[in-house]
Amino acid sequence: EDVQLILYTDGVLEAMGPCEMESEEHLQTLISTKWDYSKRLIDNLLPKEKQEQQPDDMCVLMIQAQAI
Repeated sequence: EDVQLILYTDGVLEAMGPCEMESEEHLQTLISTKWDYSKRLIDNLLPKEKQEQQPDDMCVLMIQAQAI
């Protein structure tokens, strides 16, 4: 079974919308699926216009490993 780990700064949640709770739920829904292409996940997480206009730092680190 694959293991997936995602780390992110608070700027990511702030960029997603004004309600942090809803942003966390949306993030959890997106990351609960198997990642096939990380750029697509980032684009679903934050639309292009929000990626460019966010005044706070945004960092997303995605790690996927195969269990042995």
